[in-house]
Amino acid sequence: MNPFAVSAAKPLAQSGGGSMAVTTDEARETGSVMGYQPKFVDVDGIRTRYYEVGEQNDEIFLPIHGFFFDHKVSANTWTPTFAELSQRYHVIAPDKMGHGLSDNPKSIDEYTQHHLVQHIWAFMQTMGIKRAHIAGQSNGAYTAARLALEHPEACASLILSDTGTLGPEVGNMAERREELYKDIPTDHREALKYRWEQLGYRKGDVTDEYLDAALFMEASPLGQAMAEDLKKGALEANRRRFKNDKEETLRWIGEGRLTMPVLITWGANDPSAILPIGLQLFDLCRQNSDRVEMHIFNHVGHFHFREIPNEWSDVVMNFWAHNKA
Repeated sequence: MNPFAVSAAKPLAQSGGGSMAVTTDEARETGSVMGYQPKFVDVDGIRTRYYEVGEQNDEIFLPIHGFFFDHKVSANTWTPTFAELSQRYHVIAPDKMGHGLSDNPKSIDEYTQHHLVQHIWAFMQTMGIKRAHIAGQSNGAYTAARLALEHPEACASLILSDTGTLGPEVGNMAERREELYKDIPTDHREALKYRWEQLGYRKGDVTDEYLDAALFMEASPLGQAMAEDLKKGALEANRRRFKNDKEETLRWIGEGRLTMPVLITWGANDPSAILPIGLQLFDLCRQNSDRVEMHIFNHVGHFHFREIPNEWSDVVMNFWAHNKA
């Protein structure tokens, strides 16, 4: 198997859902975890990896993972939620451009939040997704919210989780992260495990399989090419435009442009995107809408949907059920 070949995706009306068994060798070659077999599709010239789980129906759940241009991070983040959600929904979870095994941006100038949003929108168009329940966590919540603001007709509901990228600034996140990682190990694998576990509360969800997949994707040709792009200043384009983009995004939210039902979920013990950020984001979202809710989970952290996937999925599905148009 060539893990860097493209498998074409059919429009949803023609494609079947459901998880597929995956061998150990296939898992190693595709960065997959928990037995789910990813697929690949060409999205405007960007080879994009995604998971598709559950029976085909009109209720599509599209989760967007966090982090910002890092091949260690992917849709693998969401896999603990698939079993519960796929019993009722058609789950389609992509790797953002420049993450997992999705291609890097086509040019240095496209290493921006703006282009991540456009890539997910193009993915939806390529896959024939006309409307979906869109979720985003951390950096991915900015992607999800901006997508919902630009294309409200395509967003049946919006779920936002533990996001300092989208949320109003509270305190100094850089200082919080510095304190959090002050005792980081020197070994690369142990350092990654330490960073991810420090963001959590209950620990245990950062498995060897999860780490192996992350490190495989980081070491891939895509990861190596990104490392070279970053040395050339690939993130400068985002530094130039993101401040204005975020101000505009928050202004639009304050104006009530999130017209769909919105659920904000947060880990009360998130040490990075701390709870006051979530509370301020909730306050902003609810000003001009009666369909905004917030659920705070106790004794969980930044990846709370991984720590308590069934509880998180139940809350999300109940929210969808009583907000069904």
